[in-house]
Amino acid sequence: MIKQFFSQIMLIIGLVFLILVYQGSFKLNSANALIREIEETPAQIVYQVKHTLRDEERKPWQVVFYKRLKSGELDTINLRLVGFPGTVEFTHPQPLKISYGQNKISLARDNFAEKAPATNVGEYQFPEVLFDLETNAKIFLSLPLKTNQPAKIKIPFPVLLEWQEVISRK
Repeated sequence: MIKQFFSQIMLIIGLVFLILVYQGSFKLNSANALIREIEETPAQIVYQVKHTLRDEERKPWQVVFYKRLKSGELDTINLRLVGFPGTVEFTHPQPLKISYGQNKISLARDNFAEKAPATNVGEYQFPEVLFDLETNAKIFLSLPLKTNQPAKIKIPFPVLLEWQEVISRK
């Protein structure tokens, strides 16, 4: 009898919570919790988010999106991509192709055009045209690899929200 009573109470609490979430009374926003703030020097701050995403072939990639401020002013916004050593090699200097919206494409400049820290690492300057994307935009990255077949990564909606939060940080 007590077990049945607690089951009914838990069901009611769950339903009330779902109704409140649906109506917007509670906002479930995990983006803020995952953004790291790093003070590199007293006048230089980096805001950063990291994720492990898989390409179309299910290979894992570490995706690091970061913004650097120097003396309170924007210095750079970059996207670093790291594949598993020995399994992938980036082609440098080649831009990162970013597809979004209705067949729109932007090219991100290769920051490691002259010298990369390792063959499995690529870093690209995030294009300003993508700063104001709609939150429902679909983004795909085409990574330039030495196999002549680019790796393709879809950026999930929650990751895009975090990137936009990083861009908006002052």
